[in-house]
Amino acid sequence: MATIAPQSTARVLIQLEKVVDAAPWQGFLLPVSKFPVPVEEYEQLGAFMNALIARTSASRKLNMEVFLQLEQLGDSEARALLARQSHDWVPEVGLGVWPDRPAPSAWTQEEFMSAAAENKRPRPLMYQVFQITGAAQARQEVHKKMGRFGALVEFFTTMETDALFEHTSDALLPGIQDPTYSSYPFFVPLIERKTLAMATPKMLDSWIGDAIYLRFSFEDKGILIISPTPLEEAIAGCGGRVLNE
Repeated sequence: MATIAPQSTARVLIQLEKVVDAAPWQGFLLPVSKFPVPVEEYEQLGAFMNALIARTSASRKLNMEVFLQLEQLGDSEARALLARQSHDWVPEVGLGVWPDRPAPSAWTQEEFMSAAAENKRPRPLMYQVFQITGAAQARQEVHKKMGRFGALVEFFTTMETDALFEHTSDALLPGIQDPTYSSYPFFVPLIERKTLAMATPKMLDSWIGDAIYLRFSFEDKGILIISPTPLEEAIAGCGGRVLNE
């Protein structure tokens, strides 16, 4: 099991935007200036996120599951770091699934010909993710070193790994018809802000379970934090402020 060690609260006021309030679920966007996040900026954001997770998990034992989004590992420094550390981090490949987008599938001839005619790249066939299966220390290290590159998806959950994957597979696998993609060993929801605009509490339950979910979102230029319990008090206690309360 990996957990986030408590740290001092952020030294500056951290501002977040509430992006979902589907009781009991809440979601917030923590904006960043860009990806990769500048080192000094990420030190402040990282201290805030660590303090927030530590505070919200103080009353229950949470397991930490860490994933890397391969489509967001374009930075050469991030790829080099992953290559150097792969022996210790032990990445295992699975499939990321957008709950509000069409299921992964092969290109049709029409899609391919249309992209060629417009001199555009066809849509991505899939969005792979790496689960970090190394020791708890490895997950902590990935959390610390890879976050600023914008590649992380993290779950903080009472469920063990197998139970979490069973839960996410029950929600995401039925929509995947192509056996090329349905044969992956695990499935992880990829959620962005616009996903939350249509999400009901029942949908969030099925995608995330009891977890606090973090995704570093290129689409939203920030870090999404989604929780099955209210977070405003914890955010304030860690030096944050919700702008649109």
